[in-house]
Amino acid sequence: MSTPGIASLAYPDRKSFCRESKGGSAHYWRCAGASRWSMQVTGLSAAVIPQRQWPLRQWFYGPARRYYHRPGKVERCAPKPLFYERLDSELRELCFLLHARGLRTTASCEGHHHDRSYFEQLWEALCDEAEAIRGEGLLVTEAECGRSYWFRDPEYRLPWPDFASFLSESQRFQTTGYLGVIVPFSEVAIDERLRKASRRLGNLAPEIDDTMGRRFGGRLYHFLVESADEEQRSRKWRHITHWFRDEMGLTI
Repeated sequence: MSTPGIASLAYPDRKSFCRESKGGSAHYWRCAGASRWSMQVTGLSAAVIPQRQWPLRQWFYGPARRYYHRPGKVERCAPKPLFYERLDSELRELCFLLHARGLRTTASCEGHHHDRSYFEQLWEALCDEAEAIRGEGLLVTEAECGRSYWFRDPEYRLPWPDFASFLSESQRFQTTGYLGVIVPFSEVAIDERLRKASRRLGNLAPEIDDTMGRRFGGRLYHFLVESADEEQRSRKWRHITHWFRDEMGLTI
């Protein structure tokens, strides 16, 4: 299967595409599509998971418009320009504001309202990528720090038996936007201010998750945005962004 514009990467034979170098227990592949030695990664899944669990996963992206993930805390690193380019547009300014103040953000999504044709293309691309993963492997990039890895698993299978199951689950979750904000324990003043001011956000007020936050060295705020259409989604995220800028005094 092939989807124009999504699965255009041809997955050439790795023997001619890459050469192997073994160092200790790690295997690296120097590939035409990678800018550095690419280490192998294992245990990735394309499954849909609840937004509140996103901070507990490490995220990777491949050629298709879909992220893979596995259990594990995200490695801390300074966000690169490509990181912001890949952010959903409604979240870009907000993440700039938060990072400029030294606050961390989790994996995020503005929420979407894609039609069936979008998911049909995505399904075909995921099937192509699954075939590549079982064969020569798929080049994936870690979303936070931008490192490239090869993901190869002869037993890999998509978590849905058919397109109908994939469509049903994806549509059920797609309209919920999410951003997690981690306030370090050292930022006592901003944490107190955020807790008090968030009451004025009404139904957009974040959920406070102390248990998960402790795993990241701070307090975690889950911002969840439900929307009926793109206009409402944009309005709600703009409200949260302006709230951080005006109420919390965050500036770029």
